[in-house]
Amino acid sequence: MAETVEKILVLEPNQVQGEVTAFRLRLLGYRAQWIKSGLDFWSTLYMEHPDAVIISLDGSAKDGLEVLEQLGSDARTSKIPVMVTSVKAELDLVEKAWRAGGRDFLVTPFDPAMLEQKVAKLLARRVKEDAADDALVA
Repeated sequence: MAETVEKILVLEPNQVQGEVTAFRLRLLGYRAQWIKSGLDFWSTLYMEHPDAVIISLDGSAKDGLEVLEQLGSDARTSKIPVMVTSVKAELDLVEKAWRAGGRDFLVTPFDPAMLEQKVAKLLARRVKEDAADDALVA
C-alpha cells in the first residue's frame, strides 16, 4: 500500500524564509513547494490540489489577506486549511487573519519544532473535517 504524502504550498515573498520553510517541511516528510508571488500561487494551487497552505503576511499583508479571503470564498478551495505567518505578532493582524480564514498563526522566525506541531495540527483538523463531511453524506 502506497503511503500518502501531504502537499503543502508555502506562499512567502521572502526567498530565504520561503526556502527554509519548504525545506523544513520536506525534512518532515511533506511535499512542500515554496511560491513567491500570488500570481504563481493560483496556478500552482489548482494544479497541485494541496492538503494545506501556509501564507505569509509579510511583504504586503494586504496581498496575503486577499489570497486568504479568496481561498475561503471559493468552493474549490474553502476546505483547504491555512496557516498564516508573519514577523508581526500584533493582535489586530492575528484577528484579521482569523476572520479571513486562517486557522493558525505562526510568528517568524519560528522554532522548527513549532512549525512541525502547527502543521501536524492543521492537517489533523482537515482529516477530522473530511471525516465529518463524509459522515454527513453517508
